[in-house]
Amino acid sequence: MSNLKYVPVLLHSHSHHSDGHLTPEEVVRNAKDFGYKAMFLTDHNTDAGVDEIFEKNFDKDILPVFHGVEWTTFFGHLLILGTHDAGNYTKATLTNIEDCIDEISAEYPDAVFSINHPFDMGNPICTGCHFEFNIDDYSKFSYLELINGENSENSKSTQLAYRFWEKLLNDGYKLAALGGRDWHVKSKDDDSVPINMLGINGEINEKNILAAIKNANTYLTYGIIFNYNFKNTELGDEISEGDFAGKISIEKSNFKNTNYLNIVPKKIVIFNNEDLVFEKEINFGEDIEFNINPKKGYLRFEVLGDMKDTENIRLVTTSPIFVK
Repeated sequence: MSNLKYVPVLLHSHSHHSDGHLTPEEVVRNAKDFGYKAMFLTDHNTDAGVDEIFEKNFDKDILPVFHGVEWTTFFGHLLILGTHDAGNYTKATLTNIEDCIDEISAEYPDAVFSINHPFDMGNPICTGCHFEFNIDDYSKFSYLELINGENSENSKSTQLAYRFWEKLLNDGYKLAALGGRDWHVKSKDDDSVPINMLGINGEINEKNILAAIKNANTYLTYGIIFNYNFKNTELGDEISEGDFAGKISIEKSNFKNTNYLNIVPKKIVIFNNEDLVFEKEINFGEDIEFNINPKKGYLRFEVLGDMKDTENIRLVTTSPIFVK
């Protein structure tokens, strides 16, 4: 079994301090009710909602909450997790966002940066929602949102984000598999939701959560719990070329929406870079063993199946294991 404890953490949410419809207390209570174990409140260009949560002890009385903000600019949106102020988003231009990240990282070395909904519609529908910043070094980001928003599993922007992530992995970047719920309003019971599962080493606190993201100890799921046993290896780790064996199983979750989604897993697949190297049918509670010989690059795992009467959905997408 993994030596990490995987827990669901809400990374992208909004209150009425920006464009959300809920109070900070309502966001926190809804997050706990859904089944999250911790969350970040990431209002647009302000940390006023986070301040309210801390002032009223919602983070202690309801659910652990940590510092976050969504920089919302004309050229793209990005989450900044782990800073204790909102920063000066007005400094961001088309060409200097990497300098802005370096400046923030110098003050908050544990901070995490994400590329949000990179292929959403931009102007004039949503100014800045399409990610247009000129980036030379994507290693400054820990992840891009593979899925953004509820009921987005088949959207064009989701498919484009997945392909872009594959390209960046093939280019040698080490980016975690994560998404953004981008929570603005109270959800319906049958909404499909991208859920971030983070492998925590120790207590559930801000430092350990940020470390899990940076280390790519993560997987993205629509509700399936992904269990693995890789000898002395975790998701996000680095291994050498040669024989690699392990065991995988999946189980049902108890998130608030689980019973409404009609999730039916069909198969587990393993990719070595762009090549499919393992494929087998999988059911809840069944142990799947594998033994492969990966080439230099990366390995990653997916569980495919049906959800809400739609076939061949990526029900689980894991962060890579990197092969040197």
